[in-house]
This record gives sequence, C-alpha cells and structure tokens, in this order.
Amino acid sequence: MKLSILALTATIALSSTQTFAKEVVFKTVNNDFATQVCYTAATQGLSAAKALVAKNEINYSAYAQSVTCNGSSIRQFAKAYSKSSLGENKLQKTDKVALVAKDANLASQLCLDAVVNGEVAARAKFNMYDSILCNSQDLSAFVRKFTDQEVVLRSSED
Repeated sequence: MKLSILALTATIALSSTQTFAKEVVFKTVNNDFATQVCYTAATQGLSAAKALVAKNEINYSAYAQSVTCNGSSIRQFAKAYSKSSLGENKLQKTDKVALVAKDANLASQLCLDAVVNGEVAARAKFNMYDSILCNSQDLSAFVRKFTDQEVVLRSSED
C-alpha cells in the first residue's frame, strides 16, 4: 500500500523582481517517519535522508517506492529543495521536451504517463508491473532521463 502521507508545507517567499526567493521554510505537520524522511531530504539532502532510512534498518530502495513528498519522489524533493541545490533557476525546469507515443499500445501509454505522473502511479493506473522498455531503456531509466525537463505530451497526429 502506497504511503501517500506527506505532510510538509513549503512556504515559498516571492520576491518582487525574481520568480522565487532563495529561502524556503519547511514546517512538519506531524511526526510520521515519512515526514521526517521528507523533511530531512529537503533540509539536509538526499544522502541524509538515505542515512535516516538505513539507521532505522529499512531498505531505502523499497521505501522510496512507497513514499512521496508532496507528490514528488524523495529524490526529486531533495533535489528541488535541499540547500545545496537551491538557486534562482534551480526551482524552474530547464529544458522543454515534447514526447510522442509511436503507437497507442498500453506499454507506450505507460511510458508517457510514468514521465508525467511517476512510475509507481503509472504502473498502478495501467496495472502493469512486469518489465517495460521505453525507447529501448528500462522504464525507471527512461523516467529519470526526463526528471529535470518540462515535458509536453503530444499525440502522433501533431
């Protein structure tokens, strides 16, 4: 069962001349372990979050598949908010990419959906848990390839 608990509230201060200010304040809403992991990822980085999970004798890979931080994976959340990665342009996606499914089969739709909504959510939506290749790459690798890019899905007719 997917833990969709994340109760972190990020307050982002807007600056008058720039899109985002550099300072982000995090407040935990509860003391769940998942909240602690997400808070740690945001404030201290991914390695600190992994260390916290390992300290509690939990397999990080399995744990990361079942937890989201405000709708993002732990890795994406840490990358977006940890102090080492915050910067004026880091909060914005850098590249824009259009993805088009070559055909309408479920595997192709799963690949596109996984890029936009995450692998776990897409697999659940299509009820496909076996090995899937997207452009000759494992689904996870394909999704990671587009992590820092703004993705636009287009139909093959466009």
